[in-house]
Amino acid sequence: MNNNSDLVMLIIVVVTGLILFICWKFSQALGIDLATGARLFFGLILTAGAAIALLKFNHLNAFWPFLLGVLWIFCWPSLDYWAVENTSLFASNYHSETPWWAKWYTKVGGLIALVGGGYLYKYFFDRGY
Repeated sequence: MNNNSDLVMLIIVVVTGLILFICWKFSQALGIDLATGARLFFGLILTAGAAIALLKFNHLNAFWPFLLGVLWIFCWPSLDYWAVENTSLFASNYHSETPWWAKWYTKVGGLIALVGGGYLYKYFFDRGY
């Protein structure tokens, strides 16, 4: 191999290590595992990238409730992790109760509230698009 491909490989390894370190610290700050934290972190990056792209093309005003809904969906694995973390492994019964924030109706209700409420807000207060 020549020096260019060695340099490219070194840059790839360093950038990958830096991204993993950032995801690890992000996961530690939220109290979740690395896999869940990486999903949430990349979801935040993806949503922020979509918001920046929409802002560049002057369409953010039309799509911000949708982006809030996408961001909420990326938070679902974290809610599941926190729910599992809070249940005791030595519970007296085999089926322990799942906390309310990890139930499907809370997730869907939050999604409907964010997206529907956002577009309802736009309908009543922001008719300039």
